Amino acid sequence: MPQWLRWIGRAIAALVLLVVIVVAAVYAITTRHIRQTYEFPQSAVRAAADSVSLARGRHLVEAIGKCQQCHGADMGGELWVDEPAFARLAGSNLTGGRGGIGDWTDADLERALRHGVGADRRPLIFMPSEAFAPLTDGDLAALLGYLRTLPPVDRDLPEPKVGPVARALYLKGSFPLLP
Repeated sequence: MPQWLRWIGRAIAALVLLVVIVVAAVYAITTRHIRQTYEFPQSAVRAAADSVSLARGRHLVEAIGKCQQCHGADMGGELWVDEPAFARLAGSNLTGGRGGIGDWTDADLERALRHGVGADRRPLIFMPSEAFAPLTDGDLAALLGYLRTLPPVDRDLPEPKVGPVARALYLKGSFPLLP
C-alpha cells in the first residue's frame, strides 16, 4: 500500500475520532446543564380568584404571554418540533387534566414561570421565563388564577429530547434551550 494512502487513512481516522470526542463533549456538557437541579425560596404568590384578577390573568396569558403559541389553543399542550437531529419539543399541558399542572402547587408554577424550573427542580426545556420574571406578584397571581380556571384537557405529551444540533447551538449561544 502506498505511503500517501496510509497517511490519508490516518487523517480520516483522526478526523472521525475528533468528531466523536466533540460530540461526546457536547452531550456531556448539555446533559449536565439539563439535569442540574435548582433550589428557590418558597414563593408567597397564590393564585387569585376574583373576577378582575382572572380577567387580568386571561389578558396576560393570551395577549401578553401568548402562551397558546406553544401550549396550544386549548392550553392542553402541543408538539411543535419533532426533528431527531434537532429536538422534540412540546408545550406542556397547562390545564388541570391528565398530563397537566393539576397537582402543581402555586409555588411550582411561580418557579416555572419566573425561573424556568419545573416541579422536579430541573430546567424546563425552551421555557421563555425571562419574559415572565419581571411580572409583579399581583400579575403572577392573576395569571396563576386564570390557569387554574382552564377547562381540563387530558393530554399526555412526549418528553422533550434534545438532539445534537440543538445542543451544539445552545453551547454556541445561538439557541435558548434552557432558561
